[in-house]
Amino acid sequence: AKPLTESKLPDNPKEARFQSLYRDKFDQSALGYDVRNCPSTPPEDYPRGWAAPEVLTNWNPNDVTTISPKYREVYRSLCVSD
Repeated sequence: AKPLTESKLPDNPKEARFQSLYRDKFDQSALGYDVRNCPSTPPEDYPRGWAAPEVLTNWNPNDVTTISPKYREVYRSLCVSD
């Protein structure tokens, strides 16, 4: 996913805070849909899943207090609704 700059953060305070700390590992081109603007009919492979070892290699369970370098990449494929 392409990192968002501070000037491109959304107006929604909760989403802005989330995006300042976390970035989606996969963008719309990789998933086939935009998690923030999902189609009315989901794609056949929705929601996308990943093998546990792949996710765990990107996650250090002993590091719960720091965000390095500036944000963490997250595996997010579920549509976001408010």
